[in-house]
Order: sequence, then C-alpha cells, then structure tokens
Amino acid sequence: MRVYGIVIAFFLPFVLEAVLRVQDALPVPQQYVTLNRYIPRRQRENLRRHVYLDEKVFPELPSSFQFSTDSNGFRSRPGTRDKGARGIRVVFIGGSTTEGSLLDDAVTWPAVASTLTEDLVGHGIGVADLNMGVPTTNTRDHVASIAQYVIPRLPDIIVLSVGINDLELHFHPTYNPFRQEAHSSVRFLDWVAGSDFLNHFYLLRLLRLQKDGDVDWSWTGPRVRLDAGDFVRKNRALRAKLPYKKLDVAFFPPPEFEQNLRSIVGEVMANNVRIVLMTETWLFQDVVPPETMSKFWGHETLFKYREGDLDRVLTKYNDVIRKIAREFRLPLVDLERKLPKNVDYFFDEMHFTPLGARKVAEQLAPILADLIRNKNNQASHSL
Repeated sequence: MRVYGIVIAFFLPFVLEAVLRVQDALPVPQQYVTLNRYIPRRQRENLRRHVYLDEKVFPELPSSFQFSTDSNGFRSRPGTRDKGARGIRVVFIGGSTTEGSLLDDAVTWPAVASTLTEDLVGHGIGVADLNMGVPTTNTRDHVASIAQYVIPRLPDIIVLSVGINDLELHFHPTYNPFRQEAHSSVRFLDWVAGSDFLNHFYLLRLLRLQKDGDVDWSWTGPRVRLDAGDFVRKNRALRAKLPYKKLDVAFFPPPEFEQNLRSIVGEVMANNVRIVLMTETWLFQDVVPPETMSKFWGHETLFKYREGDLDRVLTKYNDVIRKIAREFRLPLVDLERKLPKNVDYFFDEMHFTPLGARKVAEQLAPILADLIRNKNNQASHSL
C-alpha cells in the first residue's frame, strides 16, 4: 500500500496538470519587475469571455457583455481593420476607464470613437484601433509600455488618458518618487507563477491564482472568477463605515507626474507619432447627492477623503495635462470641462456607462478625424 501511495502521490500532479490543460481555463498571471521595466498583460491572449453582471449592484449596465482580447492580451473588438494602404492605426492608452471596465467590446469609448472617426473621415479609410487600457496602470507604467508595446506597432496616433491612477499611486503609504514602491519588486511566488519558463505549468498558476482569490476550485475544475459584484458591494459597505481623512491638497500632484508626462510626449514625438491628450473626469464634487454617493466604492475604501477635496486634487492633475498640451501644441480632449457630471454617464464615481462612453467618443472623434485628414493632405502634397 505504501508503494501505491508513493506512486499515486508522484503521478497525481501530472494528472492534475493534464486536466487543467484540457480545460484551458486559467488567465495569464500578473507579473511585476523592479522599476516597472516590464509591463504585464492582465488578460490571456485571444480571450473571448461572456460575462454576466449582478443587476442589483450594477443597474446602470447591461446584464451581460463580451470581453475579448487580442494576441497580446489587450482589449480588442470584432471587425477591427488592420493598417493597410488606406488605414490609420490608433492606440489608446490609459487605465480601467480606457479599457472600458464592465462594458461590451463594441461600446467602450475607444471602440465607439474609432467607428465614429471612420464615418467622419469617409473615403474608405479604416481605423485599426488598439485598446491598451489596463486597470490600475499609471504614467510610470505608460512610460515603459509605450516603448515596449506601442512604438513597435508603428501607430499613427496615440490617445493618452491619465491622472486618476497616478493619484492612487501617490496616495499609497509606500509611495516613493524614486520608483521603489513595494509592488515594483519581485516576490518569489510571483516569479514562480509568472516567469516565462514556469508559466506553462498550470498547476503552479492555479495555486497562486487561488491564493490571490482570482480562481475558484471545484470538482469540475477551476473557474475564472469575475467577482466585480461582490467586490463592489463589499467596498460600498466598507466605505459607508469609514470616517473621512484629512487631505493635503497642496501636496498634489508631486513633480513625478509632470516628469512622466514629458517623458511620454517626448518619446512619442521622437518617433513621429501624433499624440492626443485627455483629461479625466469623475463625479466627485463638494456636494454629492445621496443617491449618487451610494454608487461610490473605489479610492475612498482605503483612503476616504472629502469628495470636494478629491475633486480639487484631480483638477490639479488635469491642469498639468492642460499645461503640457499648451506647451507642445497638442490636441486636447478636456473631458473634465466638456462632459457634465451627469449620473447617467457613470456607474460609479469614475467608470462610464455605455451612454457616458459614447459621450466621450463624440468628443474625441472629430479631433481624430482632423488629424487623419491633415496626415492624408500632407501625404498627397509630398507626392
């Protein structure tokens, strides 16, 4: 019996590995490397996932949506045309509001803006859009990701939406202007679960992902969990119990935010790529109606500050974006000033509903169309 037990214990991991490979149900794990030299994809490549939402938690959203990714794990949409003789490649960079959290592939604002731009330009010109919005990423990450993922794709235009995630970074107790915050280092278990070599072992990935709460184990195998409903419900309840903390508005934004923006703009312009800057917008304000406040769940769960103070601080981040746009004479979509704080446009304090995403796209599409027309006119004059 002892021999049988040893044999079973030896072969059991291989059997489990085989089962996991057949099910092919695990996402690519996150990876972190010192100084953000490597920016991870958050989703597995060529993912096609139908997601169902809790209607009680998200009454403003459709009850289900399609989430798709391309061969590099970035958000994609069906029917996107690649760059050809009469095509323009546009890359959208930002956080979860750019990715289109909890929205269908076709109704994120990058997708809608691309479709509207094609209609405005006409002449059979297609827009090959790449949505590189990745939740929680900030300008530190974008400095690296532009060199790592964007420039090699030879884009014609880059649209950059930043600010809110940088504020979250600067709020964090471990924030360090020298980029030595705790989540930039490599933990051993993260390396085991995420390294290129061991990434092929599903069992190791399962153990790590289950520990992080991203996967549920059942007798039928692992199931990727999208616990947005539970997560938001718990955070809303927590937020309601937390007292407000004092916020030093004068401290923000630290110099690093402008430095990173200048690095991004310089890198993009040095590669002869046009860049469009966007300010971000939100529902924070001095007086927030109770029915609107009940939707909030995000940043204040760890750092609960007065909504008016958050409004003023985030405006200062946008002021830096406006300053860079003026200095470099860049197109600017000033969402904070052009998109009203309408509760119909947001399903929480900052993420857009389908209607809100379309309103953002309507602000952006004419600017993209003008850039494309100017590019085509310059090309025709050079012939």
